[in-house]
Amino acid sequence: MYVWVFHLLLEPPLIIKINYGMSSEWVKIYESSDLYRAEIYKGGLEAEGIEAVIMNKKDSAYLFGRMELYVQPEDVIKAIHLINTIEQS
Repeated sequence: MYVWVFHLLLEPPLIIKINYGMSSEWVKIYESSDLYRAEIYKGGLEAEGIEAVIMNKKDSAYLFGRMELYVQPEDVIKAIHLINTIEQS
C-alpha cells in the first residue's frame, strides 16, 4: 500500500511516497550541505525514539554534495514535525 505525504511548511515543500508494504525501506525527510545540521536533527529524532540514518553523499575531494537524513516510513510524519520544531527553536 502506498501513501502520499505532503508537507508544505518545509522549504522546498516535501512530497513523499511511502510504501507501507516494505518496512525495510527508508524515507528521506531532510537534506543539507551541512553535516552538523543533519547530526542535530538526527540526535533530536533519536531522543524521541525515532531511528534515523544520515547518508553522506558529499564528495570527499571537492566537498560538494548533500547529507540526507532518513527514517522508517511509519515515523515520517512525527519526524517531520520534530524537525520543524527544532528549526523554529
